[in-house]
Amino acid sequence: MLAIGNHIISRYEKYPHSTHCTAIVIFIIVLYCKVIGHEFLINWDDVDYITQNPLIQKINVANLKQIFLSPFNGNYAPLLMLSFMGDYAIWGLNPSAFKLINVLLHATSALIFYHLMLRLGLSAVQAFIAATLFAVHPVQVETVAWASQRKSVLSMGFFLAAWFSWDVWNRADVHRKHCWYIFSLICFTSALCSKSIAVVLPFILITQEFVLNRKRITKDTITPLLPYLLLLGSFIALAIVAAKGSGGGSVPYHGGSFGITAMNMLPVFARYLLLLFMPNSLTIIYNAPLKNFPDMSILVGGLILLAFIVVWLWLGKRNPRYFFWLTIFVIGLLPVTNIVPIVTLMNDRYLYFPMLGMAPFVVLVGDDACKFLKVNKTLLPAVVTTIAVMVLSVITWKQVDVWKNSVSLWKNAIEKAPTGTWYETSDKTDYIQEGYVEALIVEATRFIAEGRVGDAQKLSLTALSYDPNNYNALGLLAEAHMQENQPLKARPYLLRLVNMYPASEAAHLYLGKNYTMTNEKELAAEQFNIVIKINPTNQRALQGLNDLTTRHFPGSP
Repeated sequence: MLAIGNHIISRYEKYPHSTHCTAIVIFIIVLYCKVIGHEFLINWDDVDYITQNPLIQKINVANLKQIFLSPFNGNYAPLLMLSFMGDYAIWGLNPSAFKLINVLLHATSALIFYHLMLRLGLSAVQAFIAATLFAVHPVQVETVAWASQRKSVLSMGFFLAAWFSWDVWNRADVHRKHCWYIFSLICFTSALCSKSIAVVLPFILITQEFVLNRKRITKDTITPLLPYLLLLGSFIALAIVAAKGSGGGSVPYHGGSFGITAMNMLPVFARYLLLLFMPNSLTIIYNAPLKNFPDMSILVGGLILLAFIVVWLWLGKRNPRYFFWLTIFVIGLLPVTNIVPIVTLMNDRYLYFPMLGMAPFVVLVGDDACKFLKVNKTLLPAVVTTIAVMVLSVITWKQVDVWKNSVSLWKNAIEKAPTGTWYETSDKTDYIQEGYVEALIVEATRFIAEGRVGDAQKLSLTALSYDPNNYNALGLLAEAHMQENQPLKARPYLLRLVNMYPASEAAHLYLGKNYTMTNEKELAAEQFNIVIKINPTNQRALQGLNDLTTRHFPGSP
C-alpha cells in the first residue's frame, strides 16, 4: 500500500495539471451522470426551444436563414439554435443526449477556467480548488441540468476560450500574436451568438489590463480592446432590437420604475451572497414579492450591499488580486441586476458567470487566511477544503434530481415557497401552484397513453389536492377508471365535470359513455343529446345515440 501511495504522489508531482484536470472531469461526470434518464421540461422552455421547435428539426436553407436573420423568443442566439439542430439530427428528441452535451460543455469550461487561472497568477492547487468550486457548486445545476440552458454553457465555453486566447496573445512573442488575437475575437463573437451575457468580456479584459497587469492607459493598451468594444456595441443594439420581438426577455421595470426595481434588488443581492455560501434552498421560483416601500429586508439588503462595496473598494487599494477577482464577480452579476429590466428578479442560473470571480476570490482569501494563522503547512486547510467540496457535492447531487422532470421540478418549487408569499407580484399568487398542477396533468396524460393507469390516478389526485375543480384532472381520473372498467368509480368525477362545465362537449360525451357502460340507456341518451344540442355535428355523440338503438344490452328484452 505504501508503494502504491508513493507512486501516486510521484505521478502527481510529475503531472499535477493532468491530475487536476482529470479530477475536475470526474467530479462533474459523477455529479451529473443522473441527467441520463432525465426528461424534457414540458412547461419550462424546453417545449419552445426543443421539442416543438420546427427550426431545429430539419436542416435546410429556410431554417438556417431564419436562425441567422431573426431572433428567437426575443433573443439573437443562432449558435444555440445550431447546436440544438445538430443534437436533433444526431439523437432526435432524446433528452439524455441534449443534457449530456450540456454536462460536457460545462466540463470543458471548467478545464479552460483552470488553465486560465494558472495564467493569471494562481498556483496549481489554488486553480484546482477554484475550478472545482465552479464545477460542483449547487447554483450551477440549473444551468447544466436544464436542456434549454444550453445557451449559458455554450456561451461560457466560447467566452473562456476568448479570454484565454486574448491572454495568450497579450503575452505572446510577435510571431504568434495575430492568430491568437483573431481566434479570441472569433470566440467572443461565438459567445455573443450563444447568449448576450458574453458582452461583459471587454470589461473583464479592461480590468485585467489596468488592475491585475497594472498597465497604464495608453494608445497601445486601448487600441487592441477597441474591436471587442465594437462587437459589444453591435450586439447590444442587436439585443435591443431582438427584445422587441414577441416572447422576448425584455420587460418594463418591475413595479413600473427603475427606483422600485433597484430597491427590490437589494435583498436579492443579499440572497445571492447567501446562496453562494449556503446553497441549501435552491428553487426555480424564488419568493421575491415586489415592494413599493422599504421594509426590513430591503434595509438589511442595502446595508449588506453597502458593506460589500466598502470592502470591494478597500481591496482596490490594498490587494489588487482580491480586487480583480471580486470585480469579475461584480461584472458578471451586473447584467442580471435589472439595470436593464429582465423578466425575473432572481434565478440560480444568473450566478453562472459571476462564479468565475467568486470562486478564485474565496480560494485566495482562504489561502492567505491559512498563512496568516500559520496553519498553511498543516493538514487543516486540506481537511476544510475537502469537507467544503464534499458538502457542496452532496447538495449538487440531490439538486440534480430536482431537474429530472417537470413534476419533480415544480414539486420542489412548491415545497420551497412559503405559504401566502409568492413570486414577484401579488397577481402571480398561484403561479407556482399552476405550474405544478400543469406538470402533473401533462405527466398523467402521458401515463394514460402508456397504460400506466395507477400512476396517472396518483398524479391526477395530487393535482386535485391543489386545484379541486381542475377540468383535466377530473377528466383523467374518470378516464383512468373507465379504462379499468370501473364506470361507477369514474362517475362522481364526470358528474362534477358536467356540473362545473355544462358547456363542455367532452364532459357530457364521456358521461354518456359512462352510462352506456352501466346499461343506463335513457341517461346515456340524455347526455348524448346535450352534446348534439351544443354541437349538432359531433360525430361521436351521434354514434353514441346510434349504438344505443342498435346495441343489445344485457337484461334488455
